[in-house]
Amino acid sequence: MTGPRSVDAADVIDSAPLSGLQKRVIAFCCLIALIDTYDTQSMAFTASSVAADWGVPVAAITPVFVAALVGMMVGGLLFGPLADRFGRRRMIIICAVVFGLGTLAVPLTDSLGPLMVIRFVTGIGVGGIFPNLIAMAAEYSPRRMRSTVVTVVGAGMILGGFVGGFVAAFLMPAFGWHSVFLVGGGLTVVLVVVAVFWLPESVQFLLVKGRTREAAQLVRQIDPATVTEETEVVASASTTEQRAPVSALFTGGRAAITLLLWVTFCLSLLVMYFLLNWLPSLIQIAGMSQTTGLVATALFNLGGAIGGIALGLATDRLRKPLPILFGAATLSVAAIVGMTFSLGSEALLLTAALLAGAGVAGSQNGLTAFASSRYPTEIRSTGVGWAIGIGRVGSIAGPVVGGGLIAAGLDGPAIVLLVAIPAAAILLCLLAIGAQGRRTRRRAPDAQVGLTA
Repeated sequence: MTGPRSVDAADVIDSAPLSGLQKRVIAFCCLIALIDTYDTQSMAFTASSVAADWGVPVAAITPVFVAALVGMMVGGLLFGPLADRFGRRRMIIICAVVFGLGTLAVPLTDSLGPLMVIRFVTGIGVGGIFPNLIAMAAEYSPRRMRSTVVTVVGAGMILGGFVGGFVAAFLMPAFGWHSVFLVGGGLTVVLVVVAVFWLPESVQFLLVKGRTREAAQLVRQIDPATVTEETEVVASASTTEQRAPVSALFTGGRAAITLLLWVTFCLSLLVMYFLLNWLPSLIQIAGMSQTTGLVATALFNLGGAIGGIALGLATDRLRKPLPILFGAATLSVAAIVGMTFSLGSEALLLTAALLAGAGVAGSQNGLTAFASSRYPTEIRSTGVGWAIGIGRVGSIAGPVVGGGLIAAGLDGPAIVLLVAIPAAAILLCLLAIGAQGRRTRRRAPDAQVGLTA
């Protein structure tokens, strides 16, 4: 007599049509990512108004931006291991509670010190939830569409800034800057309640933890025709990837590529967070309206979402990541320079902001995938993880540099033009990476340094 038939949970997810459960999980991940980014960028939308209300220079908001970004670093490091131990669902809910309540607490402050503390705590929630949203969406997606789903969730993270810019432009003239945080925090609390009742745990996590009955119930909802009450659901038999030492990134002729990628990530995140945090204020400093600054920042985010998706599709189709990245980086330089010379024309400025977002934020999304192609499988996670981690230095430096230039008394157009310098340096880094890759292939044609440039 044979025992119950067993199925691999991953095989069921990969082969079955997309179920209502999977669509619900993916949609929720996109929605919470959107609201999360709205909360993250709410400080950029309101910086000028907060500074005016408190009687401080707008450059004094710089430490607040930095505190949030440091919090994001801490959250990313803290909640990844915790999710592996306690579950993705639980960490997503906890992180959402943290940044939701943190956003609601901002209107209660009246000085920079408490605001810095609150934004640091909010950043912890933001940094912790991003990787878990990506992982949750990926684990509920069939392999045939997993890259697309991850790209869409990533675009949701950028679109939060697009939606937030228009929401802030509507709310602030009528209800003041406090309303921006109240709306964002309130929506987050609503989503937390939804998650408590409707968001399931990761099937793979349940199986790893031996909670097979719960996992089977979820897999049965995905493919009830294949998985019956008597079917045993098991975890994938594939082995987990071993962690490689960081020193491996500098062996086998990879030292130059590794260092160039680190510099490129730093520069890319510096430019992106410089503009995300200071663009609304710089446009006001240039003499244009607050509404124009908010709409321009919203379009910058929209361009980033469009550019990120287009870059991913083009790379998958053409299998030439480096030329595509170079094109996106070239667009970012041209658009940033274009913003400098269009600060007197609203139509030209908004167009340039949209294109700048496509180049800057779009290429940043593509850079992560490109970095993963530079390393063989056994050190890929280490290589990408360290590139992103080192790049965080640039994300912190961007707001600091912007605040320093504003405090130095430079006008808006001059500051925007200066951002084109690190953006242009990215082009040089990409050229150097391409040259290094060609040299490596000539020395060792079979070396696993990456995809064709």
